[in-house]
Amino acid sequence: SALALLLAAYLLFSVASAVRRAGQPHHVPWLLLGAVFVVLAIDEAAGLHELLNRPVRGALHAGGIFYFAWVVPYAALLSLLLLALWRFMLDLAPDTRRWFVVAGAVYVGGALLLEMVGARIWDNGGAAGRSYCVVTTIEEVLEMLGIAIFVRALVAQRGAPRPPTWN
Repeated sequence: SALALLLAAYLLFSVASAVRRAGQPHHVPWLLLGAVFVVLAIDEAAGLHELLNRPVRGALHAGGIFYFAWVVPYAALLSLLLLALWRFMLDLAPDTRRWFVVAGAVYVGGALLLEMVGARIWDNGGAAGRSYCVVTTIEEVLEMLGIAIFVRALVAQRGAPRPPTWN
């Protein structure tokens, strides 16, 4: 997953470069998204978000769906990012925008929403049970599928470089 996130970052930076060279608007949002995906890749590889669980859980006295309390600051950051990129998203080609929204919904549905379902199961003492394993497996599949959809949308984006051929 971390490598797929890095691939998305590379494609985002490539699109930003192509947009800037063409003199088109909005190269900065492409750069911002590229940076976000680099951070997500590092986080995915190192599990940095897990370090937030204890302090955020303690500060919020959280449990249940917020037992894995890292979802709270990440949801807030996601909301800020969406607000910052709202105009940019509206200016995308309709097909690109649709696939970005689908990719984001699938990824966030796995990463945040199913993480919250898993947190509830874990907090109720079900960490060793089958339901927790099923939820976490679906969560990871949705994250990977969301990244794959996003990468496909980036490759299809006009001006995005084609990936190298592996002959």
